[in-house]
Amino acid sequence: MSNQTLLFCTSHITSDENWERRCRRWFDHLKDRTLEFDQLLVVDNGSPELPGWSDTRVIYDLTRKLFSHKNIIIFRFEDTVSTDEHSVRSFQVATDYTNHYGFQKLIHIESDVYVLSKRLAQHINNLDSNIVKFPTDQLTDQFIGDNYSDRGILPDEIDYACGVDETWDDIFVKHLDIQRNYTYNR
Repeated sequence: MSNQTLLFCTSHITSDENWERRCRRWFDHLKDRTLEFDQLLVVDNGSPELPGWSDTRVIYDLTRKLFSHKNIIIFRFEDTVSTDEHSVRSFQVATDYTNHYGFQKLIHIESDVYVLSKRLAQHINNLDSNIVKFPTDQLTDQFIGDNYSDRGILPDEIDYACGVDETWDDIFVKHLDIQRNYTYNR
């Protein structure tokens, strides 16, 4: 396998259900949106629970061989630190992982940010840089999107959405079951 692009995000997730509703859904969505990457690295901030996905490997250091047959690598820190501290150490781990395992490009997109248009995915794919951070504040001239965490639905015709976390029932509608007047207590 020729390692071209590593996608990475940070995490601190408290349940298996939230791993599914946040990281797994986000990963599957980005793969479907033609964002080109060979592997996802999740740098975990001491989450109390980890997913048991068959395409995932949990590691604690960079001393082992590359698990190229795994789609997702979770680099787990045993301790939980502040968000700012974790941002610094996770970026260092992602950079070290990129260099150690021979990736050519590193893309940083957090798991509450959804790339919704193929146009934006192509833009990210075509960026000619070794390290690509996804600063949504710099996309406003070319692409349409915002933080939608306090809204209940995503508008049509946007390129990206931030704030779509595990509280959203699907990536387009928050509290979908409530809107449908559906209850699990039958």
